Amino acid sequence: MWRLLLARLHPDAGGDPELFLFANALRERTSSHETEAERAAEPFLQAWQDTMDCWASRNRETLRGLVLTEMPLAAPRH
Repeated sequence: MWRLLLARLHPDAGGDPELFLFANALRERTSSHETEAERAAEPFLQAWQDTMDCWASRNRETLRGLVLTEMPLAAPRH
């Protein structure tokens, strides 16, 4: 969306030079803010991914154990 907006506002395309400069500065400001937010979220995302990997691994091992021992999930009723 930024590229489309800047292309339309560009002075070579007949746009207003001041509006183009304003939009470009706004894009740069918001882009740097998004980058800072992404960096701040990295530790949380890494911890979440590690936790999910551990959880999936434990589930996989449990299911593998069930299949290998052919243990029935429910005892048959008489």
